[in-house]
Amino acid sequence: MFTPYIEKIIDRDAYRFFLRVKEKIKNIPEVNLPSGKNLSCHIVCRLLSKLTGLKFRDGYFGTMCDHSWLVCGRYIIDPYPIGMLDVPVIFETEYMLPWGKLYKEEKLKAVNTKEFKKDLKFCMDKILRVE
Repeated sequence: MFTPYIEKIIDRDAYRFFLRVKEKIKNIPEVNLPSGKNLSCHIVCRLLSKLTGLKFRDGYFGTMCDHSWLVCGRYIIDPYPIGMLDVPVIFETEYMLPWGKLYKEEKLKAVNTKEFKKDLKFCMDKILRVE
């Protein structure tokens, strides 16, 4: 069977975190947020950061889409990638361009609103309590 190149060179700790994130995502239930919005990448990353100890980053994917993702050394673990069906994905950012250039860390207004904070607290209380 074909083995992707990254599987041959990936840092074992990063790969273990990737598998852990993959398992934790399966346990995140559907929730009805107080705002009525869908669960966002921003909330998912904050939940997974609490559950795994990985750091999350906010910013942009490409030039227009506000986004959040997890980091593990030189790897990006994206638990809710824009426009992809299977999750999570992992990218090596130093050698496997263009991935490192598509994720741009930046402060986002969307994660500082009262509505977002209320939705986040709701999810933290509901989902972390189950863990």
